[in-house]
Formats: sequence, C-alpha cells, structure tokens
Amino acid sequence: MDLIAKLYREHAEILESVAALRPVLADNAVPPRAAYFELKFALARQLVTHLTSEDLLVYPRLIKSEDARVAETAARFAQELGGLLGAFKDWSAQWTYERAAAEWPAFRRETNQLLRTLTTRIERENRELYPFAGEASKAA
Repeated sequence: MDLIAKLYREHAEILESVAALRPVLADNAVPPRAAYFELKFALARQLVTHLTSEDLLVYPRLIKSEDARVAETAARFAQELGGLLGAFKDWSAQWTYERAAAEWPAFRRETNQLLRTLTTRIERENRELYPFAGEASKAA
C-alpha cells in the first residue's frame, strides 16, 4: 500500500475514534470504567502507532525530500505540530480512571483540548502536507 494512502486511512480511523469520544466528553456523567478504558485505549493504540511512524519515519524522510515544497512544509509542520505524541503520553499517564472520575470537568477540558490539537494536526497534514508528499512520491 502506498505510504500516503496508509497515512490518510490512519487519519480517518483516528478521527472516527475522536468522534466516538465526543459524546462521552459532552456528558456530565462519568462513564463506566470499561467504557472509559475501551475508548481511551482504542485511541491510544491508533495514535501511538501513527504518531510514532510519522515522527520517527515519515517526517524525517519528507524533510530530506529533494522537492523543496515538501521539505519546507514537513520542517514547518514538525516545528509547529511536533510534540503531540509526548503530550498524548503525558495525558494518558496523568488521567487514570480514578482521577478522571474525581475531576471529570478538568478531564473533559484537557481531553477536548488534546482532541482539538490532534484534529487540527490531521486536517493540516491532509490538506497541506500529504498532497505534496504524494506528488513527490509519484515523481520519484
């Protein structure tokens, strides 16, 4: 499978997980423990795999591209949007079920902020980076 197509597919899957979290975060009631872990770890599984691949393999490759547009865009994105994997890991470690249940309003705020940041990164990569990367891959 083409790398760019794979990344687009992973983005779609991550956005589906984000959409599944939205109603839970909109509710004032703390979800049952099993539902909390199911949603949290479904997102974690997808996100850690995807972001690790992007941050360690995809971005460095694109930054070294002979196509200046791809290299410049990837470098800018790495600067502006990098660090999301670390932020997600910190969020995941800090928000145990017990803490989320005890501090539900704060959990909802922090999680919604993280999801907005993630959604913005995905939308920008889909719109601004991956099209250039796809063109460069076809030309290579």
